[in-house]
Amino acid sequence: MGSLQQYAEKGKLVDLGSMIGSDTLKADFPESLLTAATVNGKVYGVFTGVDNFMVWYDPKTYKGPKDPSSWAELEKFTQQQAAAGSTPWCMAQNAGAGSGFPGTQWIEAWFIKHYGAAKLQDWASGKLSWTSPEVKAAWQAFGAVATDKKMVNGGPTGVLSASIVNNGTGLISSPAKCQVMLWGVYADGLTLMQNKALKPVTDLDFYPVPAASPAYANDELFGGHVAYAFNDNPQTRALMKYWASAQAQTLLVASGQWTEANTKIPASAYSNPLLKKSYQQLVNGRTLAAGPSLYGSPAVLTAYDKGVVNYIQNPGSLDTILAGLQRTATGG
Repeated sequence: MGSLQQYAEKGKLVDLGSMIGSDTLKADFPESLLTAATVNGKVYGVFTGVDNFMVWYDPKTYKGPKDPSSWAELEKFTQQQAAAGSTPWCMAQNAGAGSGFPGTQWIEAWFIKHYGAAKLQDWASGKLSWTSPEVKAAWQAFGAVATDKKMVNGGPTGVLSASIVNNGTGLISSPAKCQVMLWGVYADGLTLMQNKALKPVTDLDFYPVPAASPAYANDELFGGHVAYAFNDNPQTRALMKYWASAQAQTLLVASGQWTEANTKIPASAYSNPLLKKSYQQLVNGRTLAAGPSLYGSPAVLTAYDKGVVNYIQNPGSLDTILAGLQRTATGG
């Protein structure tokens, strides 16, 4: 999204309202996703795969609340588990050059559920500083989990060394090594592929990230993939119209691996019940918002990911990390 904004502001992209049709876009996509791809009043991008974020657990071994009414309720459970000597959280950050990116999503998921979609957008746009109390509180909440050896499977060293492919392995291992994992919808495929005998819902399920207050319960963090056009010619018009259509996105859904953005996709197309549940969470009365992990420039994204890694390695460096990110974001 950061690249889309940069290209659009330089006049390099084609207005998709004229290419696909403004009425079609409004009828087929959530307003939040259109707003996310809008620059100076024009829609320049169309979402295909769209990710939301949730709390994952194994129904056979999970001992906590299945639909906690607040973040405090979930936090109380995890703290009780840690005090009893049972590690509550699964977490992995090793993604090669992109190591740390799951942490940025954890931080933003916590942020939106405590301060709401509007303030998350302020952070993403630069209106809210990286050094603000709200942003720092989100990082500290993440750090209270990721840097505490009693809270995370493998401790901070394990968090940094574990591959993201194995992020949910601790949930489904026997015996279970952890109870919950906050991550995106793609955790479904990555976790279940560790054991082909496991079944969605029976062996792995999720509930929405609980909010600090009811005011933010329907605010949801999203990420995803967006397509945009540099040229306006018959071939590009045909491709973009098809790529945005319910027909094309229904075919992607049929793979059983993706949640797509078009609201005209029939729920029956989702053969995977977890993806169907995720899709319904996205389209049913939710206010979707994205943070700097989607909107940031390449320089900010790199610094953000590295900041997560550095914070886990040295929790006392948070103020320095946030000040550096603010300088990177403002070009200072």
